[in-house]
Amino acid sequence: GLGYMGARALAESTNLPNLETLVLIHNDVGEGVQALFKDNKNFPNMRDVYFFTAKAEV
Repeated sequence: GLGYMGARALAESTNLPNLETLVLIHNDVGEGVQALFKDNKNFPNMRDVYFFTAKAEV
C-alpha cells in the first residue's frame, strides 16, 4: 500500500543522518514497515523508534 511505500522512501532516505527519534503513526504499521527501520544504516544516530497504529477515518 501507499503507507508502506512512504515508509520505505523514508527508510531509504540519506538526508536525515542526524535523526534520533522517529514516531510513525499509520493505519497499517506491520512487521514489514517496522523492519525497514530496525538497524537502518541511514540513521546512525537513531535511538528511539515508536510505532503507533491509527484507525483510518472514512
